[in-house]
Amino acid sequence: MAEFCHKNRLMRCDRGHSVFFEDEHYNIHCFATKQGAEAFLEKYGGEWFDPRERGKGVNWNKWYKGSAGRRP
Repeated sequence: MAEFCHKNRLMRCDRGHSVFFEDEHYNIHCFATKQGAEAFLEKYGGEWFDPRERGKGVNWNKWYKGSAGRRP
């Protein structure tokens, strides 16, 4: 992944994190641009993550998938 990002000049944050949703583990990759994220998705697959759906406090590693659109 690092080689792909370097070769394609994609600016990806080095410090990633992970979340869990329904007992599945997800690695989160952050990019400087939407175009960079789209290139990464095309190559490796995956899905979009909205940081507003990440848990807070002791639940920091939980992903409340789909909840961002329902929050006030």
